[in-house]
Amino acid sequence: MKCIQCYRSTPYSWVIFLGFAIFALLSAKPIQAGPPPEWVKIGEKKVNRKLDRDEILIANSNDRFTAIQFRVTRSEANIARCSIQFDKGREKIVKLGQNLAEGQRSKVIKLGLLGPRSVKKVVVWYDTSDDADKKAIVEIWGRK
Repeated sequence: MKCIQCYRSTPYSWVIFLGFAIFALLSAKPIQAGPPPEWVKIGEKKVNRKLDRDEILIANSNDRFTAIQFRVTRSEANIARCSIQFDKGREKIVKLGQNLAEGQRSKVIKLGLLGPRSVKKVVVWYDTSDDADKKAIVEIWGRK
C-alpha cells in the first residue's frame, strides 16, 4: 500500500499545470469572423391596391442563399405570407403578417440549417392600402 504523501502534489506541479494551460491557450487557433454576409437583390414586384398573389422567379437561380428578406419602397405593403420554392421541388411556407412602411424591411427568413440553398421562385401574398398615392414595390433580397 502506498503512503498518503505519495498522492500529494509536488511543490512544482502547479507550475507544470500552468505551463500546459498557457501552451494550450497559445496554440489554439483564434476564431476568425470573416467578411459580413452579402445581401443581393434577387427579385421585385409592384403591388396592386388589393389582396394579390404574385410569383416572383429568381433571376439567377444558380446562386445559393442562407436567408431572404423583403424590402418595401415607394409606399407601404402588408405581406401576409410567402412560399419559398427550392430546387428539387421542396418548399417552405412562412406566415409573416407584417405591415411594412416605405423603406422598412421584413424579418430575416432563414432558409435552413444545412447551409445555403438554391431558390427557384418566391410566391407572395400581399396588399396595400387603397388610399396610397403610389403602388408599393416589394423587393426580395437574398443573403449569400
